[in-house]
Amino acid sequence: MYSKKLRKREQTFIQSPQEPVKKKAPIGKYIYLTILAIIVISISKLLIEKVVFNQGIGFLEAEAIYIEANQPGRILNINYAINDTVDLKNPVVILDKSWASDSPNGINDLNNNYYTNERRRINTEKEIAILRLELARKKENFRKLKDEQIKAQNLFYANAMIRSELSAIETKLNNTKAEISKQKIEFEAAQKRLSSYKSQRHSLYNPASGNGAVGGNLLYATRSGIVSRIFKNKGEVVKLGEPILKLRNPDNEMILTYFKAGTENNIFKGDNARIYFANGDWVNGVVSKIYSSTAEQPPEIKRKFGKVQRFIIAEIIPNTPLSNRVFETQVDVYITKKWFQSIFPFI
Repeated sequence: MYSKKLRKREQTFIQSPQEPVKKKAPIGKYIYLTILAIIVISISKLLIEKVVFNQGIGFLEAEAIYIEANQPGRILNINYAINDTVDLKNPVVILDKSWASDSPNGINDLNNNYYTNERRRINTEKEIAILRLELARKKENFRKLKDEQIKAQNLFYANAMIRSELSAIETKLNNTKAEISKQKIEFEAAQKRLSSYKSQRHSLYNPASGNGAVGGNLLYATRSGIVSRIFKNKGEVVKLGEPILKLRNPDNEMILTYFKAGTENNIFKGDNARIYFANGDWVNGVVSKIYSSTAEQPPEIKRKFGKVQRFIIAEIIPNTPLSNRVFETQVDVYITKKWFQSIFPFI
């Protein structure tokens, strides 16, 4: 009876206000998805690099120019320091010419100087003749490719040619243009060397005429460049042909690139390459020379490829000047593999 009365009694239940329960953020889920995304991106990048591209490590280099002693003697002065730009009008090194003629073997050395200079002059004249013929041939080839490009463009706009065929012709045209530019630099450099040899010819001792001249004490640079190394110091004695300074020619720069052995059949002269710098900048280039080497690898190459016995070296000429870059800078180089390029010619 009592329990029934309790049920009939009106009762009011007042619940104290409470804040809504917040759901916990799935932090573990987000961390898992982030790690998974990083793994997928890394694997995809690795597959693309291995399957699609031939990847190498390159170093920005420049043409080396050596200032050599044209006679034995003692260095009186070196007029330039590291990173100085050499002026062609001013002597780079001054040798003591009297030291050579007073030494026991001085006269024999002077005779050798004359014949060495003559041999270099003759070889340079032959080099210039060959370069002149090659340059004329490449200019004629460029003219034909230019005409072929114009015809191909007309066919393309008339829907009579596909884009990949037009791109192939344009690539040949650009490669030929780059080769002509490089050939012109080599031709001008050879002409400057020849001019230097001819000027030294009159100052060196000629055993045939017995002119008794001892000159040749002023050493000039045959090409403009920046001093990168100094092998000898003021007061030291040098032998005939011994290098005293090394210059680098920023107008003839290249990317010296190392590829792992086994890429011989995938990299060819004239291939297009993409060069990436550490700050994210990139430029295009063209492979100008390929050769294999068994020499000791630089430390950077060992860290990348391991202790391989053989690797491939490619010299790549950038399509744009890199004079504002620091020489010997390390870069990453990518060359698209042939099978992938045949499927996707625009990449």
